[in-house]
Amino acid sequence: MNLFLLIFIYIIWGTTYTAIVYALKGFEPFGLAGWRFLVAGLLFVPFTNKVDWKFKNSWHSIIGGIGLATGNALVVWSQTRMTSGLAALYVGSV
Repeated sequence: MNLFLLIFIYIIWGTTYTAIVYALKGFEPFGLAGWRFLVAGLLFVPFTNKVDWKFKNSWHSIIGGIGLATGNALVVWSQTRMTSGLAALYVGSV
């Protein structure tokens, strides 16, 4: 089971950066990152607990989301100047 999960992570991890290279042919880097997070957020809304949707409870999540989105946007932008393998290696080492 652990080997299956490891292979699954390798495939998902590798195809993410390759997909970014192909998507950059039709989108601007920061627009692509924004659309990616918007779609992912909308896909996860049905799985959230709507009772906890209070601004005072979600401040830390908002700050964390901004940091995550900014980091992802910078990785997408960097892939306009480097290969997908090198970007995956840099992000994987962090």
